[in-house]
Amino acid sequence: MFDGKSILQSAFLLTDVTGVEIFGMSIMHYRSNGIFITRGGSHRIIGNRINGVLNNGISVSSSSGNLLWKNEICYAVDGIAIVGGSVNNHVLENLVTLCGDDGIETFFLDDNNNVLAGNVAVKNGGFGMEIWGDNNLTAGNGLIGNRLGGISVGQGSSSAAVGNLVQNSGSRGCFLINHNNLFFGENRVEANLREGITVLSDFP
Repeated sequence: MFDGKSILQSAFLLTDVTGVEIFGMSIMHYRSNGIFITRGGSHRIIGNRINGVLNNGISVSSSSGNLLWKNEICYAVDGIAIVGGSVNNHVLENLVTLCGDDGIETFFLDDNNNVLAGNVAVKNGGFGMEIWGDNNLTAGNGLIGNRLGGISVGQGSSSAAVGNLVQNSGSRGCFLINHNNLFFGENRVEANLREGITVLSDFP
């Protein structure tokens, strides 16, 4: 167990390194991120439990080729944040719940070619998933009871959102904003407080 006692910043900080595996750890009570990856890449972050951190559960910044698989995250800001030009990452079968903002996000226009599949995001304060950038795949995720909505797809191009369950959102189910050539299909959208799908786009 890694307990920061609300004093230490992060349990793991991986900077400019490659090929690290963090498996089966229990991480709690850190003042920043549970796991922070910046630059480098090809890490395997598998089966960890992260609870009660003051920033993000897992942050990936300017990094590529990472596998984030079967982690459980609660009581963070964002559960998993893929930012700063992070590409070719696989975010698979994670459980993110009770976070203050988004469950899982790719947040900038240069966060491209990422796969987010089979994750469950429940009762987070923002969106279950917020996706920006190009050629990102969001497939087979369960996005349930999130306050702002199940999924938001922001600016970028050529992404796909398929086979997701969006249910019981506190606002819109799906929010699609100025994303060129988005494929959005076979999603189950039900019992949301406002519109099931809202499209805001400058494109005809």
